[in-house]
Amino acid sequence: MTGSRFYIPLSLLAFMTIGYGGLDVCYANPVSHDVIDSKTVPAWVKQGTVSLKSAKGRLFQGVGSARLMGSVAVQSNLADTHARAEVRKLLGAYLHAVNRDPMDSKNLPQAAQTSVDSGKHIASIIKEYFSDIPVIEHWRDMDSGIVYALAELNLEQVKGTLEQAKTADQALKVRVNGQGDTVFDAFVQGKKQ
Repeated sequence: MTGSRFYIPLSLLAFMTIGYGGLDVCYANPVSHDVIDSKTVPAWVKQGTVSLKSAKGRLFQGVGSARLMGSVAVQSNLADTHARAEVRKLLGAYLHAVNRDPMDSKNLPQAAQTSVDSGKHIASIIKEYFSDIPVIEHWRDMDSGIVYALAELNLEQVKGTLEQAKTADQALKVRVNGQGDTVFDAFVQGKKQ
């Protein structure tokens, strides 16, 4: 790609969102962009949606985008929605993997040895408890006008949320807390192969 590109600071984006019709956009843990690199596509845009281990922990990162549609606020809100949906897809695949993981049943509490219909239950949990995943960064391609959003969820946040979730199956909670890190690591390795 050629042409100029720039980062949209979250503080400016939040201001534009409020100023352009008061859309409800929530940004947890905003990232400041003190250094603006207008010539390079960010690595997270190139990498796309991914589960990864980093210095920040075990992460689910979703990248969403939206084409120019009149208002940067509306466009970035749509990119945020797409990025959150990508994280929810990764989270769903991960939770299914945790639920299928063959654990040594004699080391499990009785409640974790049987589980409810996992597909419907996991979809319900994700919809109910993971709707407002933090969007931590935005970038706009000035050539195409496309806005990209990066949403991120840490596995520790997932564990904490599930622990507090009243409707979450006890077996799923035990499995995520007991084997979650191991399954995540295998999940990440499987994506690389």
